[in-house]
Amino acid sequence: MKRTMLMVLLGAMMLSMGCADLAETKAFSILPTWCPNPDGVTVDRDNPKVMYLNSPNFVPNDKGKQACGPGEKKKFRAVLCKVTPSGKVTKLWNYKPHPKTGFSGPMAIDQGPDGNLYTADNQYFYAKNNQSRILRVVMKNGKAIREDVVATGLKLSNAILIRNGKLYVSDTFLDVNNKEGLHLSAIYCFDLKEFTPGKCIKVAPYKSATKHDPHLLGTMTTRPRSRGDIAGADGIAFDKQGRLYCGAFGDGRIWQFVLNKSGTKAVSSKVLIDDPKIQCCDGMRADPARNIIYFCDSQANAIKAFTPCGKWWTVAQNGDNDGSTGLDQPAEVIIFAGKIIAVNFDFSFPGLVNTGNDAPSSLTEMSLEKARELGGQCK
Repeated sequence: MKRTMLMVLLGAMMLSMGCADLAETKAFSILPTWCPNPDGVTVDRDNPKVMYLNSPNFVPNDKGKQACGPGEKKKFRAVLCKVTPSGKVTKLWNYKPHPKTGFSGPMAIDQGPDGNLYTADNQYFYAKNNQSRILRVVMKNGKAIREDVVATGLKLSNAILIRNGKLYVSDTFLDVNNKEGLHLSAIYCFDLKEFTPGKCIKVAPYKSATKHDPHLLGTMTTRPRSRGDIAGADGIAFDKQGRLYCGAFGDGRIWQFVLNKSGTKAVSSKVLIDDPKIQCCDGMRADPARNIIYFCDSQANAIKAFTPCGKWWTVAQNGDNDGSTGLDQPAEVIIFAGKIIAVNFDFSFPGLVNTGNDAPSSLTEMSLEKARELGGQCK
């Protein structure tokens, strides 16, 4: 009996020590009630004290329930916000509804060298016939003055990243399987110069490896795990060597793409990380100072990180949480105000630790130094 009790105590101590080894989490910002379902985030290129945040507000619906799709009505409009280092949130823009679906779904966001903000408008939750878009919010003197549609024809536009004059966007669903029967998803690349005033690019639907839009950079597959989720390409990031990484939401595998000199096509690709301990990969963000990449494991309510050589570790993790103190289905992660900030999407899908959308809506902070200390670098 004493031996059993000793083993239980030792196990509890080890578990406690394991939790203590992770970065502590606390609320960076409790968001306004009109931001119940935040997602994409980016830092202003010229002013590091300004962070832009999208809140698509897919949930709750007008009846206060977690549901979205055809026949549902949003309780709150999708908005673009500005966030300060103290966590203060102000509204910059109300996104316009899609002319066919009647909704807007702004997810990831990034700022171009022109100072304007580009966002992935996810329409897949409302229509699955290639209605998703890329939007440009024109900025002037820190204010949003206009919204342009610069590309249409995507299935589920999700992550957006701008690098060297190119815009990269992930398309989580192509609704096409490969010869093995695995679901395909994609990454597209556009030259920002293509987005001229008054022009809207129509992306051709993906049909096969030989019949697709010329903007296609590469594809990836999803191998469903315990959740049976086939959602594919999600977060995007680059390492210091110019290799592109993209994680799959459905199975957590992280892909590495080597690009051509122009950065428009993949010349090779491989699965860098395939570990059953990672079953979901949502948004990701590079830490250039250490050449490591942070990502959101939405299934596990965790922020994790990896190196270009495939080493990974957990930065922070917790059980189901309402977001007031910990992670609440993190979907995006970023370095801001010297901290790691996670955006709590709080829109539960089957099989996730998060059980549903609840108040408060929040951004969670973690120590950047601790996150770096927990991991390592490629040798």
